[in-house]
Amino acid sequence: MADELDLPVDPIKDSPKKACECGCTEFEPETDVMDTWATSSLTPQIAADMLTSKGLDDSFVPFNLRPNAHDNIRVWDFYTIVKSLYHFNKLPWTDLMISGYVTSSDGSKLAKSKNNSANTPQEIIKNYSADVTRYWAGNMALGKDTAFSLVEFDNGKKLVNKLWNASKFVLSFLENYTPKKVKLETMDAWLIEKYKNLYNSFVKHLDGYEISLALGELERFFWDFCDNYVELVKRRLYNPDIFGERECESAKYTCYHVLLGMLKMFAPFMPHITEEIYQSYYAQIENKASIHISGYLFLGKDVDKSVLEKGEEVLDIVSAVRQFKSENKLSLKTEVEDITISSKNTDFIEKTISDLKGVAGAKKVILVSGEFNVKVGKIIETNE
Repeated sequence: MADELDLPVDPIKDSPKKACECGCTEFEPETDVMDTWATSSLTPQIAADMLTSKGLDDSFVPFNLRPNAHDNIRVWDFYTIVKSLYHFNKLPWTDLMISGYVTSSDGSKLAKSKNNSANTPQEIIKNYSADVTRYWAGNMALGKDTAFSLVEFDNGKKLVNKLWNASKFVLSFLENYTPKKVKLETMDAWLIEKYKNLYNSFVKHLDGYEISLALGELERFFWDFCDNYVELVKRRLYNPDIFGERECESAKYTCYHVLLGMLKMFAPFMPHITEEIYQSYYAQIENKASIHISGYLFLGKDVDKSVLEKGEEVLDIVSAVRQFKSENKLSLKTEVEDITISSKNTDFIEKTISDLKGVAGAKKVILVSGEFNVKVGKIIETNE
């Protein structure tokens, strides 16, 4: 046997440094390899610093999590469990997170040894950035193989750019803003409830290691924020003298908190762009060195489902007006005399009329009790 200080040795190349106890100096090396995963099976002990004997202290076991792909269940996972039971009579971890493969076009595992990819990680990071690459990885579902495609990288690039631009736009209204509780306008209150609902789902998915589901819900919320909420309230932000200072403060309060909350949730997936935005504004206010040690933003657990549902109907109104203008080849900025809204939630919608007038470009909003329907009135002609 080799001395411990001489390890590691390759018996094909390395001869013993001393004679056998029988006196022989000629040796035949062992050529068989034992697939025992001997070192890998001791990873919990090694992680707890086995060389100082701390790793042999069973107070370190079980660990919280072992992440690996499904090809390692029979070998790495099984042997680690066996070794942990042998040493400590305990399982090595409480949770096992099983991922899938990234596959090539022919369905085989994407691997450097197979040389079956036209893209190297270095090239992808150079062309798309580390944040976009992490976004792509964050879309992998537990236990499922995923075919490699650059489409998700394009989607990630679009998302990073939109996050940067949307943040710049929102923060342009928050210069010298001091967060303070205000009475929220109806659609501002709706967005806060929607954020609380997102927070609950996001944390639940992460607790179950369903990273892709958490990212998916966050991404849908973000695009809803940009395409719908910001469009509803930006006129209040631009024109507090017309829409009212209190109404403007309500929008600022909502934008401040929801943008901050989204940045914190996006941070594990896109750490660089979120840190850049955070340092440009929020770091000084929160007095934190980094977004990555700032924690998620909790705005309350209980969600008003009624507000959520009625707020979504307001978005349906906006969508109907946009569809009308698109079908008639009109600019979304085209003004109309009125829009007539039929709904069973007229009391709720009445509180959003100011926002609806702005986003629809309507001089008047008419509410009628009944089944949901939206009718756009006469177009106001311009000289343009």
